[in-house]
Amino acid sequence: LSFFLSFVFSLYFYPNILNKFVLFEGGNDGLLYVHFAHLISDYIIQGNYLLAFRGGEAAYDLMPFYRYIWVINYMLFDEAPWMLYFIITFFPLVIYDLFKELLNKKWAIIFLLFWFIVPIFEAFGFFHFYYVKLTFRGFAEPLSYLFFLTSLSFLVNFYNNKKNITNTNSLLIGLLLSLAIGLRANILPACFILIFFFCIKSFKRNKLNKIGFLLLGFSLVLIIPIHNYVFTKKFIPLTIAAYK
Repeated sequence: LSFFLSFVFSLYFYPNILNKFVLFEGGNDGLLYVHFAHLISDYIIQGNYLLAFRGGEAAYDLMPFYRYIWVINYMLFDEAPWMLYFIITFFPLVIYDLFKELLNKKWAIIFLLFWFIVPIFEAFGFFHFYYVKLTFRGFAEPLSYLFFLTSLSFLVNFYNNKKNITNTNSLLIGLLLSLAIGLRANILPACFILIFFFCIKSFKRNKLNKIGFLLLGFSLVLIIPIHNYVFTKKFIPLTIAAYK
C-alpha cells in the first residue's frame, strides 16, 4: 500500500517521473545537490578521490550527506531517482510502528490514515504527499526525518518490550542518527536527546558496551568537520549556513 500510494503521489506531483528523470525548478536546492553529485561521480571515474570527497564545496553549506546519496542513486539507477523513491516508501511503516509502540495498534492505524489521506495536517509536516513532494523537489529533509524517526522507533520498541538491545542495533541507531544530522543539521539537538536517553538506559542496565557501539555508528558524523578542516584549515563543526 505504501509503495502504491507513494507512486500515485509521485505521479500527481511530477508526472514526468515516468521518463526516469527529474528536472528541478530554478533556484531549487535540488539543482545544486545533483550538480555536486555529478561532479563527485566524474571525479570518481577519473580516480580523483580527494576532489570527490570535497563534494563541490570546501566548507559544507548545503546539507553534507545528500549529495553523496545522489551519487549512490546514480550508480544504481542512473538519472532515475528510484532509490530516493524506494526509501520514502518506508515512511508510513515507521509511522505505524512508532504509534503502535507509543499507543496501540488501533490508534496506529488511525494515525496512518491521517498520514495518507488528511491534507489538513500537511502544514504540520504530517502528510505523506508532503514528503513525497519535498523528495521530488530535491530537499534532504524527508530522508533526515525518516532516519531520525526510525531510530526513535527502534528505541521505543526495545525499551517498551524490555528487550536487551544488541550491539548491532546500537550501532544501527548511531548510524541512523548521524545520517539524520548529515542530511539536516538542525535536527542535532533532537538527536542528542535520543543519545542521552540511550546512554542513561544503558548505564542503568549496566550495558556500557552498547554506548560504545552507538557512538561508533554515530562517529560517521565526524566526516563533516574533518571535510571542512581538510579543505579550509578551519574548524567548522557542521555547515557554514549557521554563520550566515
